[in-house]
Amino acid sequence: MIEIILSGSLVGLSLGLTGGGGSILAVPLLLGVVGLGLRDAVTVSLAGVGLTALYGALLQRHQVRWGAGALLGLGGVAGAPLGASLGASWPESLTLGLFALLMLFIAWKMWGGTNSSEVPLSFLTCRADSAGQLNFQWSCAGKLVAAGALTGVLSGIFGVGGGFLVVPALVLVTAMPMPAALATSLIGIFLISGAALVANLVALPTFPTDTAGWFLLGGAVGMTGGSWGKSLLSPALLRRIFAVTLVFVALWVAVRSWNQPATERESLSIEFRQSERLETQGREAAQMLFRHLMNRLEQAMADGGVVGAMNICQSDAQTLTGQTAEALNEKGIASIRRIGLRTRNPKNAQDGIDALVLRVFSKNWKRGDASSLAGQVVFLPQTGETRYYHPVPVAASCLACHGSNSDITPDVAHVLAELYPEDQAVNFAPGDLRGAIVVTFEPGPSSEP
Repeated sequence: MIEIILSGSLVGLSLGLTGGGGSILAVPLLLGVVGLGLRDAVTVSLAGVGLTALYGALLQRHQVRWGAGALLGLGGVAGAPLGASLGASWPESLTLGLFALLMLFIAWKMWGGTNSSEVPLSFLTCRADSAGQLNFQWSCAGKLVAAGALTGVLSGIFGVGGGFLVVPALVLVTAMPMPAALATSLIGIFLISGAALVANLVALPTFPTDTAGWFLLGGAVGMTGGSWGKSLLSPALLRRIFAVTLVFVALWVAVRSWNQPATERESLSIEFRQSERLETQGREAAQMLFRHLMNRLEQAMADGGVVGAMNICQSDAQTLTGQTAEALNEKGIASIRRIGLRTRNPKNAQDGIDALVLRVFSKNWKRGDASSLAGQVVFLPQTGETRYYHPVPVAASCLACHGSNSDITPDVAHVLAELYPEDQAVNFAPGDLRGAIVVTFEPGPSSEP
């Protein structure tokens, strides 16, 4: 819990001081410190960053230009899907490289700005009255929506950096002081994050509510501190802090791009194949393992209740899986193993291909797609390997260990914490996709779909 709150505090502090950095910091912290899976980390990040931004806007309401922030944010909501579509079709190394260059360019412009709190007017900038309030004519509204749409497209392409793009857009179009731009950007971040959150929740089987709540609490604490600290700094210094932060963001993205070799990206290339023979063979193997495990669990439940069954899952399940694999070797099966949509036992962790297949399974599962309900044969073109993925749903009897806090008794929760300190496999509901049994076929003509 402490690490979740501290992670949220860092995100809130960044948003409060610079108006950006939320997703850049949140996802790595949720992955590396909190221990969430990628999709959960992205979704909790969007929820935490979006709601923390809204809290920050309310906290700094005297500086927020609500109309400008709303128009720019709505434009961003409209542009983000197009950006996401474009980004998905580009090589990741190209996307990350262009993003790093964009951040460096913005940092250069922000660092080289005037020491005053205003930006020189241009044909892109809305006019203000003598009191400094924007004249919300159609042309000004159009500029804000267009700037927001461009920001949304860029954010959708690059996947991170919404806040870092919103602030320069606001400064350019409205010529507002830097403190006001930082505060107003929070409205755009809230709207854009909210739209992305809804899109992700549709594809996510469950949502880690408890983790998101603690993360949001930390975000509120950090945002309060960042908003207070920002009030002590001059607009010129805020611009410099913002520029330096952008340089670090660019370096982080460049390192990430450099460290991702082409072979790793290629390894995630898969093909779903139709093969009645391999589907039947894989399904029979998966059902054999499932029967062995369920028989042992039912016996353990009868002898020692839920806690007794948990001890079997932690120890005997791996042995039973290995014994089943040995028995299947004569049938052209190289290995059989279990993976979870969210990991409990690290020995059952996903590899890159598993994660990709489960992501497809999860989306199809929510739609009731028959192909995922029945299992899938997957071919890996780079290695020639063929696998069969057999989906494992959550039964009502599984909730005693995999359900919500209301389903899991205190003694079971205590044992889970001892056996699996980094457990993520909770908050499931009956019928949810729990994971899959993966059958890998021996290489050769018999394994070709």
